[in-house]
Amino acid sequence: MKDMLNGWVNPDEREMERRSLKRDAAFIGTGMLLQTLLMQFFFTVVIMFLLLLGIVRPDAVQNDAYLGLGNTAYLLLYALVYTVAMGAPMLLASLIFHMRLHPFGAHERVSVGTAVFSIPLGMAMCVTANFAANSIVNFLYVFGIAPPDYPEMLEPTPVSLLLNLFVIAVLPAILEEMVYRGFILQTLRRYGDGLAILVSAILFGLMHGNILQIPFAFLIGLVMGFMVVQTGNIWMAVALHFTNNAIAVLLDYAILNQSAEQANRLILIVYGGCALIGLLALIPAVLLRSPLLRSLSPSRSLLTARERESALLTSPPFLISVILYILLTCANVQLVS
Repeated sequence: MKDMLNGWVNPDEREMERRSLKRDAAFIGTGMLLQTLLMQFFFTVVIMFLLLLGIVRPDAVQNDAYLGLGNTAYLLLYALVYTVAMGAPMLLASLIFHMRLHPFGAHERVSVGTAVFSIPLGMAMCVTANFAANSIVNFLYVFGIAPPDYPEMLEPTPVSLLLNLFVIAVLPAILEEMVYRGFILQTLRRYGDGLAILVSAILFGLMHGNILQIPFAFLIGLVMGFMVVQTGNIWMAVALHFTNNAIAVLLDYAILNQSAEQANRLILIVYGGCALIGLLALIPAVLLRSPLLRSLSPSRSLLTARERESALLTSPPFLISVILYILLTCANVQLVS
């Protein structure tokens, strides 16, 4: 069999690559399964432990959003649980499969110009993704699917703002990028950058477990995956992830005591400004030949797209983790009352 890039291909080499992909898919699937279990049950286990110690009262669990701990203590507890549930699974899976991966290591240097102008460009893409995701949310609302009802963790105090920035911006930027653009994307790049970006974005979207969050998470997952591949540096995605989440937290804090009309106006101004700055950043990005404006390198995989897809979906841990993600998403669907 002949490959357009590599000439004549030994069938044994194709089979070795297929087996390698199935093993890597098993590694990713195992990590996702461990992550799902921890995210679903670890918080409950911690609360039960606190109940046994008498730190949390049973009535507070039912009636108080902060479990009777107060905003500061609750956010610190949430940060601990999230760090373990998000950070530990892929590290454990890498030990199980003897994978020597360094999600934050061995990355290329990025020029100052690329670093400066990539974040505004990325934010403009995030604003576009947000607009597209909101259109999907509005479309689903017509069919009776309600927006998610999240507990309010932000209070009008500087301490609460700082803790929310840490919990919602700093931790996800580091831990989620470590998992999805570090472990997962870097593992799959040998089979094609397009496949690696797409699969990591799909899993990143499904991880959020809410049908109305998935579209936005998937779209920005594509943006951040593309940024990592094109710049060769995961810290660019970390910076973009932090910036996007931090702006959301700061906006929520700014509109705490404003009317709905004032809040919508401020949100429009801020995100409109982000989009405008991103468009202006295109000029120096073009002049500096930013890697974000280049197309992906062609895949050098010996397998066809269908063969790679088959190898992924015939890996039991990978397939089970995807199905479990989908089932949990369906279970979390809220209907308009």
